[in-house]
Amino acid sequence: MKNILIVEDDPYQTRNLEIILKKYNDNFVIYTASNAMEASAIYNSHSIDFFILDVDLSSPNSDKSGIDIGISLRANKLYYNTPIIYITGVPEKIHSAINDVHCYNYLLKPYKKDDVYKALDDITFLKKETDSTYTLRDTNGVRITLKYDDLIYIESARHTLIFFTCNGSFYSRENRLTDLLTQFPSKFVRVHKSYVVNLSHIDAYDKTTRTITINKKSIRVGRTYKDDFEAVYT
Repeated sequence: MKNILIVEDDPYQTRNLEIILKKYNDNFVIYTASNAMEASAIYNSHSIDFFILDVDLSSPNSDKSGIDIGISLRANKLYYNTPIIYITGVPEKIHSAINDVHCYNYLLKPYKKDDVYKALDDITFLKKETDSTYTLRDTNGVRITLKYDDLIYIESARHTLIFFTCNGSFYSRENRLTDLLTQFPSKFVRVHKSYVVNLSHIDAYDKTTRTITINKKSIRVGRTYKDDFEAVYT
């Protein structure tokens, strides 16, 4: 279940987006706002998984633009990497959305259902659970697509995530371990503040020492994570 916040001051556009989103995935929980104040109240009281923001908010109660809202979100540590899709009827304003806010995608009005679907498909964790891959940008900005089955474990080291796979390791600063757990299949389990492992790749587990052997590496299961891990590992 993913929480989406639409910030759009046109009720018709808002309703149209709600319908499209529900058709894409009826498990989406959709919140709506028409200005920055309403949006702030929602994203500060609920955990939002991605945003759809109109660049131009022209209602009487709108004192900030969608760009302003995006900049505020990027200054918030909870939403520093959260996907943002912008919608606008003015192509010239996309430059600011990309460069100032680092949005994931944008929609030009009048957009179609397929345009929205394509933008959503680019946000990996919104795809159906049957999807078998995860796309990330490495520390050099290169997009890499990893197969979940090939991903052995993930290590967090100084604000960088290291993805250890059957085909080598990759470094990324896009997400935190906590964020990934909400996106990944249930076979990925956190066993330590610095590690998430793929249960399918564990070679052995010693309950006495709380030590996992995986890909020739030993990982100590933290006390905080022991019970949850042992409940799912058999």
